Amino acid sequence: MASRAHGQGYADLHWLIPATIDRVETLNSPYSAHLDDFATSGAMNSITKRRDKNSWFSSAGGSYNTQRNLGVLSPPEVTFLTPYLAFEADHNDGPFNSENNYHRYIDRFRLQR
Repeated sequence: MASRAHGQGYADLHWLIPATIDRVETLNSPYSAHLDDFATSGAMNSITKRRDKNSWFSSAGGSYNTQRNLGVLSPPEVTFLTPYLAFEADHNDGPFNSENNYHRYIDRFRLQR
């Protein structure tokens, strides 16, 4: 419902992998009809990458058994098909006595010729 704070127009970006963002375009205006009826105070357009220079993998850890694994598969441009695959897996127990066992898995896939 348009009248609810967490209804349509609520920006939930938990699915977005920051390493896959190429650029962010912003529009600051009181209203923009071409961006939908909820762009009343501005809008943000995240443009994701079409490919990366190389394939790579990253792993990090921290407090509360925090683990983050991130990988990108991007073959050279000379191949017939150029897939772009990104995967992120996170784990966190949380700061409490009983473990939260929070897991999150995100993947992005783009195939182009």
